[in-house]
Amino acid sequence: MSEETIHAAASMLFSLMEELPAVQRYAPFNWHSSHPRYAQVKAANLWTDSGELTPLGEKVAQLVADGNRVRMLAASPSSSSSASPSPAPGSDPGFYRLEALSWPEAADQVLTVAKASISRDVMPLGGGADLNQSAHLSEQPSDPLSACPKWTGIPAKPVKPMKCGALAFLHIGKTGGTTVSQHLQRHAEAGNYSYFSLYNVSKDRKANPSPGTRFEEWSEWHALSRALDGVQPRVAFQMHHGMPGLALPGNLLETHLLPMKERLRAKGCDLTLVTVLRDGPSRAKSSLAYSVMKSLGHENLTTLPSSCPFFKHTANRETTYLLRGHQRRPEYTDPDSERSMLPEARRALSAMDFVGRTEELDHFVSRLNVVVGLPAGLRAQTENAVPDEFKKTNFTDQEERCLNATTAADQELYRDYCED
Repeated sequence: MSEETIHAAASMLFSLMEELPAVQRYAPFNWHSSHPRYAQVKAANLWTDSGELTPLGEKVAQLVADGNRVRMLAASPSSSSSASPSPAPGSDPGFYRLEALSWPEAADQVLTVAKASISRDVMPLGGGADLNQSAHLSEQPSDPLSACPKWTGIPAKPVKPMKCGALAFLHIGKTGGTTVSQHLQRHAEAGNYSYFSLYNVSKDRKANPSPGTRFEEWSEWHALSRALDGVQPRVAFQMHHGMPGLALPGNLLETHLLPMKERLRAKGCDLTLVTVLRDGPSRAKSSLAYSVMKSLGHENLTTLPSSCPFFKHTANRETTYLLRGHQRRPEYTDPDSERSMLPEARRALSAMDFVGRTEELDHFVSRLNVVVGLPAGLRAQTENAVPDEFKKTNFTDQEERCLNATTAADQELYRDYCED
């Protein structure tokens, strides 16, 4: 294959990528025989006579290209030609650093790495490394703030205190939710708010263990409902384990929260609905550490040969929690199937007044403070933190691949709020 052919084919790929909306950046590309570089792409063995992508074409079509970043997982450095980018210093074999070149200049590198990775998955890596950074999975997302310097989930305009109404906090596990909920419980009264915790409070839960099926019978729900019936109610509440998800089958958003908002607005009050997201791989590692801590005296997860089963069992917990609550999830299959949940999850998040992130929890808490009439600078005490001794740091390459594959949907949801 000539260099001219490779360059032309890759240039077509990049031009197609640039035409796609941002929300489709991980989706398969639209290929058209009328494109001026169709012949070159076919010559590069990316396209068949029957109009289908070849395995190499499909591999390249999975390549994540966004702005000036390209991240790929290569199969074997030894299988590449002299034109290949070199392995990143200090990284394990199989991961390449792409040089910071313009698209035409980088085309041969991209196509060569795609060929080298033909027998492996190309992984969309959370965090978004620049071209001249290592694409080693374990380096993503060691610093989510650097990968996502500006968070758009919280409006830039100042938040105003609610005259009356309800602050509803959806608590997703291992995102800092215990810190937030304990802060509200500790200080709500100072803002003349009553606090309620919708969290496994049903006394008959052992007899009826399915999450969310009977939360309307909880005494805490009854107390909250009575408080909301007041002329000018002022309440804050968390929704955690035991509550249904925002989408079907529980459909908490449509059946309870939006009607609650309508009733409150009819009184001149409002409902402020909020939640917190976290960088996907970081949340999964934190969940693993928490489970290790809780499992001492039982089955110690640190003795398991691999963390992959745990990551698969808890795959994309933020996305599934939004939609289904703390229910047992279906068996994990693959990243593409998991991403099918994203449109529904995005619709659920669109109902939020603001979405914070764990990495800037103080900023989120300061906004909540204002909503419920507390001083903006009132800091929340960190709760439920896991000691370092329980945190695993020596993940293998296989575990890192499992981690990134099983958090791909969560990471994409998180990245929706990143402004590069």
